[in-house]
Amino acid sequence: MINLKMNLNLISKTHLTIGAGKNQFLQSADIIQLRRKFNRKERICIPATTFKGLLRSSAVQIAHFIVGDEHYCKSVHTDKLSSCKGCIICKVFGANNKPSKIFCEDFFPTSEGRIDLQYFTQTSIERDSGKAKRGSLFIKEQIPPNISFKSFFEAKKLAQNEELLIIFALNNLKFCSFGNGNGLIDIEINKVEGFSQDNDIILKLLKKMGFND
Repeated sequence: MINLKMNLNLISKTHLTIGAGKNQFLQSADIIQLRRKFNRKERICIPATTFKGLLRSSAVQIAHFIVGDEHYCKSVHTDKLSSCKGCIICKVFGANNKPSKIFCEDFFPTSEGRIDLQYFTQTSIERDSGKAKRGSLFIKEQIPPNISFKSFFEAKKLAQNEELLIIFALNNLKFCSFGNGNGLIDIEINKVEGFSQDNDIILKLLKKMGFND
């Protein structure tokens, strides 16, 4: 069995809106970035649940390269997976009564300095008329490009094809829409332990994400 441990960096390539906390009195944005305590300070973050959900979606996109015509669940909604007999997606990411093999911490900015969030005014559009809905104006609070977030990632008791699925899905994240909108991220791996060093495909994918063995 393979046990992966990684230090990951996510870098915003475009403006990002992640999750969003609840609007508060005198808050300037209708959709605000999630904030959590880190080193005794309240900081913006990318929640681990958001990241794992996107990674599962990424794995679904590329799973056919790993398993070919073998069945795997394409839904990311765990309440629809109760009938799964144990496909590669559910074995790795979990389903009803099936624990996930993945652990990840929330992602916090690598810099301790202040991040100047940016604000965008938008409106909802009516499908039929193509015009703005009356009273639908709102403001988004967004993370600007080129902001780096770090976290610890671990995947335990993996089979070889499950390891390849995770590494492939991580690399594929840079082509997936991230957050509440069409945001894009880049991903870097600063440190990795426990991977199959004799697998050329895995080594090439890791190097694409900045890992130097």
